[in-house]
Amino acid sequence: MKRDAESDRRPSPLTQGRSPLLCALLSAPLLCLSASLVTTPRSAEARPSQKLAELAEDAERLAVLEFKSFGVLKPLELMRLSDLTRREVKRSLGDQVQVISRANISVLLEDPSVQAACAEGCEVKVGRAVQAHLVMTGLVFQTEGELSATLKLLRVKDQSLVGVEEATGRDLKALEESLKGATRRLSMRLFKGGDGGEALTEGIKLNLNPLAELKELNPISRFGLPTPLLVQYDQALKVDEDDDATLDEKVEAWAQLAGYSKHPQLARQARGRLAYWQARVQRRAACDQTWEELSPVMSLSHVVSKEERRALALDFLESCGRDEQQNPHVRHPALRRVLREEREAKEAQELAEAKAQARAEEQRGELSPLEVWLGVSHGVKAEGLSYHARLRLQPEWAWERALFLDMSAAVVSTPASLNDIDDSLWDAELSGALGLQWLNSTKWSPTLSLGYARSRGASFGVGELGLRYLYAPGWLNFALTAQYLKGFSLEETQAELNRSAQPTGPLDPVRGYIPRLDRLNGEVRLTLWVDTGFKGMLLGGLVLFLVANMEASR
Repeated sequence: MKRDAESDRRPSPLTQGRSPLLCALLSAPLLCLSASLVTTPRSAEARPSQKLAELAEDAERLAVLEFKSFGVLKPLELMRLSDLTRREVKRSLGDQVQVISRANISVLLEDPSVQAACAEGCEVKVGRAVQAHLVMTGLVFQTEGELSATLKLLRVKDQSLVGVEEATGRDLKALEESLKGATRRLSMRLFKGGDGGEALTEGIKLNLNPLAELKELNPISRFGLPTPLLVQYDQALKVDEDDDATLDEKVEAWAQLAGYSKHPQLARQARGRLAYWQARVQRRAACDQTWEELSPVMSLSHVVSKEERRALALDFLESCGRDEQQNPHVRHPALRRVLREEREAKEAQELAEAKAQARAEEQRGELSPLEVWLGVSHGVKAEGLSYHARLRLQPEWAWERALFLDMSAAVVSTPASLNDIDDSLWDAELSGALGLQWLNSTKWSPTLSLGYARSRGASFGVGELGLRYLYAPGWLNFALTAQYLKGFSLEETQAELNRSAQPTGPLDPVRGYIPRLDRLNGEVRLTLWVDTGFKGMLLGGLVLFLVANMEASR
C-alpha cells in the first residue's frame, strides 16, 4: 500500500521533464495541459468510464478544446480564451447544449485511447474519444500587428463543418470582446439549425420570435439567508435593474445565485431571471448573425430596390430593437437613415395632429353660443316646400360646444299628423332636439340629433343626420340635413290611410308609393340650411335698421 501511494504521487510520464511552454507547443496541447492540471491522487478521481457514464445524457455535448497559438500568446492566456468561449456558448445556448468542462475533459484524457487520439492531433477523434457530439477549436495568430482568432465548430458524427467565425483585436482584451461575438454567432448556427442565418433574411423578412415581457422582480424572504448571500442577491438586483449593465453581466450575476439549492426560493427566482437574460443573449446572437447576412444587402442598389431595403431595415429594427444599447447595429448608416426618416415622419405626424387640434379648438372658439338657422325642405310625401327657422344653443361648457340644443319652428305643407293625406293646408310645427356635432380640423362637421315635434295635436319623434360646412364660423355657415319624423299616434287605421291615399289623375303611378311610406307612419325630408351667429345677427340687424331708415326718409 505504501508503494502504491508513492507511485500515485509520482509525476505522470507525459509531463515529467517538460515545461508548460513545451506542452503548449505540442501537437496535442490539451493532453499536456490536462496532465499538468490533474494533481489529485487517482484514488480521489473518478474513473474515465464513470465520467463517460455521467456525460451520457440526452442533450448534445460540446467540447471546447484548448486554443492553440504559434508562440503568439502564453498558455495561461490561451486557457483564458478557451474558458471565455465555454462561458459564451453556455450563455448563448443555455440548456440546449451540455458544455463539457475542462476538468471532465482532463479526466477523460487519462484513458489510453484518448491519449492515442490526441497524439494524432485530430479534433474529431478527440471529440469522439471524450463522448462529445460537437467540438469547437480555436487558433490564435498575429497578422499586421493585430491578434486574430479562428473558431471552428465540427460535428463529430459525420465529421462535418458546422461553421467558422473570425475574431480580431489590437490587444488581448479587444480580442476577447470580439471573440464573444464570434462565439455567439457560431453558437447560433446550432440554434438556427446550422444554416448560418440565411433563412432569417429569405424574402427580406426576419423570423425572430418576440421575447416575453420583463416581469417585475418579486422580493424574497430575507429569513434563512446568510449575510454574504444577501449582499450577493442585492448586487444581482442592482445589476438586473441597471440599464447600463451588459447582458453578460446580468447573466453572470444570476448564474452565481441559481446554484444555491439549499435556498429554493432564491434559486428559483435566479433561474427564472437567468433564463430570461439567456434568451436575450440568444436574441442578440441571432441578431448579430442576421445582420452579418443583412448588411451586404443594404448596399445593393440595383438588385434590391430602395423600398425593399427600407422594409428589410424596418423588419430588423422591429425584431432586434431601435436602441443602441439593445441593438448596436443601429450605428450603421443605412439603419441610421431609416431611424431618421422614422423620426422625421413621427415629428411631422405629431405636428399635423397638433395643428389639427389647434384648428379644432380655434373652430370651437369661433362658434357662437347662440345661432339663428333658416332652411327650406322638401319631404318624400310632401307636395310642396316647407320653411324652417331654428335657434341653436351651443355654449362652450357643453362638452366644448360638441353638444347643442335646437328649438325649431316650421311652416309646412306636409300632412304633419298623417290623418289626411290629401290635405295641403299650411301648418305650423314646433320641435326641440338635443344633438352632438363633431368639430375636427376640417371645415366639415357631421351632426346627429334626436328630438320631439308637435303639430296639429299630433306628436312626432324626430331624428336628424346632417353635414355642416363651417364657411366662416360666427358669421356664415351652411348645412344639409336628412330628417325622419315618426308619428306616435294616429286617429285613422292603416286601411283608412290606404283608401284615402288613392288619388286620381295623371300622377297615379307616383302617388301609388304613398301607402307604402305610410306603413312607416312617418315622413322623410331633406333640408338646406344657412346659419349665422352673434356677429351675423348684429350685422343683419344693422342692415335692416339702415334699410328701414332709408325707406322712412323717402
